[in-house]
Amino acid sequence: MTEIVEKMMTTFKSDFYEHDLKELADYEGEFIWQVHASHTYLHRISEDYLDSLLDNEPVLYAYCQGCTWVEACLDSNWKDEVVYHYDGERLMPMPREMAKSLWGAVKEQALKRYVERTGNKLPTDFKVRIEFRTPDTRKYFIEQVNYATQHNDNSLMDCLKRFSNYMKKTKGHKIVICRDFSDRSFTFYEDFGNDHYGMNGGIIFHGYSEEGYKENCSVQLTPSYGWSIHT
Repeated sequence: MTEIVEKMMTTFKSDFYEHDLKELADYEGEFIWQVHASHTYLHRISEDYLDSLLDNEPVLYAYCQGCTWVEACLDSNWKDEVVYHYDGERLMPMPREMAKSLWGAVKEQALKRYVERTGNKLPTDFKVRIEFRTPDTRKYFIEQVNYATQHNDNSLMDCLKRFSNYMKKTKGHKIVICRDFSDRSFTFYEDFGNDHYGMNGGIIFHGYSEEGYKENCSVQLTPSYGWSIHT
């Protein structure tokens, strides 16, 4: 591996010397390795390693949705990048499409083992739930939707659609919307359940042309009317 790195890489050799070697120090199993002039990506794919990862709920959800780091890296299609496969004995170049197929098969088997080992069903609901903190917040939101409709504006509902497109990371993953002190505006936060929280921000109203643009304590690089998400 060192010989490959010295031959191919021109920058960021620390990817290999500081990260890959560290990950391989106590690991002797199968892996996929991507090498480019400016980076390496190491993917350990042994049964024991993948089984340990799937005990983490966000990892399980990512695997079931096809949104893993391995898939993202193999889909990158960097020019002049070479993909290698180590089968436990030899490190050999592998066509990218073959590596993708290998990962797909390995992942599928890992998910089957998870079901057999835990007795749990795999998650199938990947829609992030949207909730209002209080009934009054929901009522106020509907009032703003009606106000936006009077102006032929869909920006407020577009904000909700963006939330619904988030990748679900846990069974209890949801976006909670609260009322903000700014005019016609809201705040939100990401709740993963079990007292774990993620991103938060605001759904801020920036006025309409007849009343003038409003910052409402939030700056837009390209000012526009209606509502926009700020984080």
